[in-house]
Amino acid sequence: MNTINIILVSVCFLFLIFSLHLFFTNRDIRKLTRFLSIIIFTRVGQIIILLLANHHQLGLFPFLYIFFTPLYYIIPACLFLYIKFFVNDQKQLTTKEWLHFTPFIIAFIHFIPLSFDHQVNWEAVANLVSQSKNIFITEKTGVFPAIFMASFRIALMVSYLSMSWITLINSKLFKQKKWRANKIWLFFILTAATLFHAISISSLFIQYQFNSFPWFLTLHCIALTFVILYLLHKPNLLYGYLLVNVNIHKKQANSSFIRKDKKTEDFTGTPYNPISLDNEQYTVDQSLLEMTMSTKKPFLDPNFQILDLANLLGIPVHQCSQIINNHIGKNFRDWTNRYRVLYFIEMYPEKKNQLTIEALANESGFKSLTTFYTAFKKETGVMPKQYFSKE
Repeated sequence: MNTINIILVSVCFLFLIFSLHLFFTNRDIRKLTRFLSIIIFTRVGQIIILLLANHHQLGLFPFLYIFFTPLYYIIPACLFLYIKFFVNDQKQLTTKEWLHFTPFIIAFIHFIPLSFDHQVNWEAVANLVSQSKNIFITEKTGVFPAIFMASFRIALMVSYLSMSWITLINSKLFKQKKWRANKIWLFFILTAATLFHAISISSLFIQYQFNSFPWFLTLHCIALTFVILYLLHKPNLLYGYLLVNVNIHKKQANSSFIRKDKKTEDFTGTPYNPISLDNEQYTVDQSLLEMTMSTKKPFLDPNFQILDLANLLGIPVHQCSQIINNHIGKNFRDWTNRYRVLYFIEMYPEKKNQLTIEALANESGFKSLTTFYTAFKKETGVMPKQYFSKE
């Protein structure tokens, strides 16, 4: 039992950090990651509440129960919207889609008037949570009847899960014959969600058969561990759809430049050759890198990283690193700063009367003035004022 609790606490901590990272990510896929972060965050909360209930720790139990329970009613909608946004490349919620959050408002109203009310028997609620795994609570916890809130939650789970599967199966993405990374990812998270919901609902029917063993928490632990192991085993999913920005519908430009002698897939789902590149291939890919930097100017983003460059090119990160380090002869930071310095030199005559050196440096992609001066002198051998005074 102690070992299981230690594992569960460790998994909860990892997923809590992961969900916060997803929620505050500053990417074009922010809406997608926030839907997913709410789902993960709430699942962690459910496990924490179950642990407190099983060990009769009633000190924090009322507060955490009131905090997390309204979020339970938003998980089904977040899952459906995540699938819908993903397959349709949707960026913003429509007016009608905000109605999906109505169950959360109902649950919020349910708890607020009676928050920490002495009329609520929290010990009885904790016992029911432990028995029914926080699905079917028949003890009064708020304004609405307990039977209504429990039935309402189960109905939301079943209906939204069905809508999510229908949306995925009817999408153009799912109808593609090849199982690329984006298709695998959606199928994976929807299957995982179905498994979680099935485990939760099944507890209503088998709750009296295994009371001597924490089977529900154990199954959750196994399921969450499986999620971690699967993501570690499939880094193309982890780095393609969670930790970096990926345009899932955009075909990778100039993919014909990439060798395809032995096909596999990188994190964007684009075929590439993992074999070492020869000199001719290095030359071709170096030209592709330089053309991308010159035309698209991704270096203007102060947070531009090598993962973003790999995404733009449709090639794996290690291949980008090999070309920059071994063939161009620079590390990624110096190579990127070189483009920023060249951009600054190009724009300075035109904007010197409108912007300060610091403002133009920031516009060129530098995060600080110190970094700009260091990079400028490294590239030109002199400071900006000396450089432009020569011209």
